[in-house]
Amino acid sequence: MASEEEEKKQQGDGKGFAGLSSMVSDVDATVASTSKQQQREVPSSSTQQSSPAARPDRQDQPKPTQQPYQAPAQPSGSSAAGKWLFGIFAVIGVIWLVNQSDDNSSSRSRYSPPPSSTSVAPTPARQQPAAQPQTPSRPVEAQPSIGRNNVLSTAQIRYCLAEKIRLDAAETVLNNYADSDVDRFNGYVNDYNSRCGEFRYRQGALESAQRDVEPYRSQLQAEGRSRFVRSPSAATRSATPAQTPQPVRPSPDATVQAIQQRLNALGYDEGPADGLPGERTRAAILAFQRDIGTAVDGVPTQALLQKALAAERRAPSAAPMQLSRPERESLEAACSTDKYVNGPAAYRACLDRQTAALMAGVRRPNLSSLSSAETQSIEAACSTDKYVNGPAAYNKCLTNQLTALSGQSRRPDLSRLSSSERQSIEAACSTDKYVNGPASYNSCLNKQLVALDRQGSGPDLSRLSASDRQSIEAACSTDKYVNGPAAYNLCLSRQLARLRN
Repeated sequence: MASEEEEKKQQGDGKGFAGLSSMVSDVDATVASTSKQQQREVPSSSTQQSSPAARPDRQDQPKPTQQPYQAPAQPSGSSAAGKWLFGIFAVIGVIWLVNQSDDNSSSRSRYSPPPSSTSVAPTPARQQPAAQPQTPSRPVEAQPSIGRNNVLSTAQIRYCLAEKIRLDAAETVLNNYADSDVDRFNGYVNDYNSRCGEFRYRQGALESAQRDVEPYRSQLQAEGRSRFVRSPSAATRSATPAQTPQPVRPSPDATVQAIQQRLNALGYDEGPADGLPGERTRAAILAFQRDIGTAVDGVPTQALLQKALAAERRAPSAAPMQLSRPERESLEAACSTDKYVNGPAAYRACLDRQTAALMAGVRRPNLSSLSSAETQSIEAACSTDKYVNGPAAYNKCLTNQLTALSGQSRRPDLSRLSSSERQSIEAACSTDKYVNGPASYNSCLNKQLVALDRQGSGPDLSRLSASDRQSIEAACSTDKYVNGPAAYNLCLSRQLARLRN
């Protein structure tokens, strides 16, 4: 049959699936021989892997050539069985090769050397010591240059914030009774104000500087206190080196304590009456001395104590309604800030203090003998004391002005002057009238009259036209309202002479 002959021919030639089926016996034989040989050989190592079986090249078996596959028309039953057997073996071989490859890779990745015969406990890994947290370094401070409204860097803002903390801490240990310490502290404060009083900064710089400085507040406070804590003596240093010396405080003084009590009763806010002449005591004494019109030196003496006692005795009977109208106006004006800003307690304390000072000082003098112009002058000269410093200072100012006026000539008669000359003399003496008081005002008037008598009266301007009169008045206005009627008349005469020529 043609098909049988063709199949035999293909078997003889070893081509196609028929050729592969003819190699089945060879493969089986090779595998068997390899197995027997491996059983006879002693493996060199337990971890040595056997290579997969492969068909060796055979000299008596022709090698198949690469030709396009042509399926047989009708394979026989034995050939088909051979092909199925070969296919099954091929699949099994592929699966075995894949498993061997996986075992090799797994054994390599999981390999660990076998333990020795002597069991040794594994040495624990040496642990690195825990890193100690490092203390952050203190941020840098840069001292700003002296000036206001300078643009400061973050480091310069740190200096301003840190220096403020140091100064606050230094003030708590400052010996207020040592002038050298007070002067040195004031020097620190003045230097701080000259550098950090007013400054500008870029957005976020202030907040960043505050975050940098705040963690070191305790250290900065210690630095500030160390500026004014005195070093102990050598003996004390050797015995107790850790003790902080305390400032030496003077003993309380009975006179000072009595003055403090009296000034507190009069509303001068002396503070605690401890008998120690501190800054608040000095400030209260100075204010009381100014109010009663005595010498202002701030010294607590027995004479001052007697004045304070007298003012305290008279203060309850001096109700504001018993004062004169100008004194009530002065009292209300001097205490208006406390009344409308600081509240009723401060307002009442101010009234008591001003009333006590008024009772200890002089009362309002009689001004009825003064002319209207002199009364205007004396009221204007004492207006600051009246509306700012209170009725005691106001009355003292009036008294001083009257005393000065009594030694001077009184206001001269100006009725003989022309209207223009009166305007000129009043304008020339206005500063003395409204600032320096009636004595200076009258003296100015008298001097201007003497100069006017020497110069003579002014020229007649009635023959001039209206425009000429306006021109000549304008040209001489400075002399008229500044230099006085004599200079004014001289200017008019010169202008007329020029006009005629």
